[in-house]
Amino acid sequence: MQRALQGAEWRHWLRQGVCALAALALGTALYLVSLKVSLAVTGYRLADTGNGLTQLLRLGPAAVLAGIPATYGNFFKTLFGYSGWNDRGMRAATALLFVLTAAGLALRLRGRGGRMAAQVLWAVALLPLGLNVSHLLASGNVYILMQHALFLVYLVPMLLFDEAALTPADWKVGGVLVKLLCGFLILRNILCANGAYVYTKLVYDNTARQMTQIMADVGKLDGYEPGTTPVAFVGSFTDSQLAYHDPAFSRYEEGDLHQVNSAVTYDGTIKWWFQHVMGSSAAVIADSGTLIALGETPAVQAMPLYPANGYCAMVDGTAVIKLSD
Repeated sequence: MQRALQGAEWRHWLRQGVCALAALALGTALYLVSLKVSLAVTGYRLADTGNGLTQLLRLGPAAVLAGIPATYGNFFKTLFGYSGWNDRGMRAATALLFVLTAAGLALRLRGRGGRMAAQVLWAVALLPLGLNVSHLLASGNVYILMQHALFLVYLVPMLLFDEAALTPADWKVGGVLVKLLCGFLILRNILCANGAYVYTKLVYDNTARQMTQIMADVGKLDGYEPGTTPVAFVGSFTDSQLAYHDPAFSRYEEGDLHQVNSAVTYDGTIKWWFQHVMGSSAAVIADSGTLIALGETPAVQAMPLYPANGYCAMVDGTAVIKLSD
């Protein structure tokens, strides 16, 4: 956009874009070849998870073309839709910035030729797709931490209201407003991000403290042998009394920020937590089918929920901790 505003010729302007796309294609091909070699040498397989490489490799031309309208829609929804971080004040500031951006474009293109206007408007039209490309690559399965580039849109009005490119009157009015609005939005984002990380730390500490106490109680069960006796957490971590709740941080429990109230969320994270956080050799069961079947046995059904007395017990040689029904 800036090069177009500076009067760059069509050929040079397009050549730069084509070279960038060629570099992307070459880098992708090189990465895929090295990935296949690495998998063949190590014997590993790619995980077929929500945003894993397996899903990305299935993303064909038809899926990309079909996902472009949704990518544009998500761009505006993220900036103007309500969420745990995007309150009314931030949405109003963003709307004013977009109005100023349109005014800045009109001022910068005033008296310029049609070729320059076409180049600039083409760049503007492609901007939401480029800044929100993570939405396209992830087939819409995105959350806010994947969309860092989207907020580079704040640079557009800053670019347009450059002091050297406008008359003093235009710059004084528009430039000052842009700086104030961008400063407000950046400050609010910093405060929200800080709150999210503080909340994550509180959840982490709460989970660590309670899991330590739980394993201390399990260690007192008759017949329990550390590292040998299977340990089963039955029920949902996030729906149990183990989960962290604080009204002061209620906004961070909303789904759009992807914050959760327990550092251990599902069976796939249980072993990781014990091995890498607690440094424990406990024989934790991490198979969801086994845990569900165990939770349906009469003995476990009759157990009280954590942290009531009797929430952990030996059931057929397995140390069972009942978190929720």
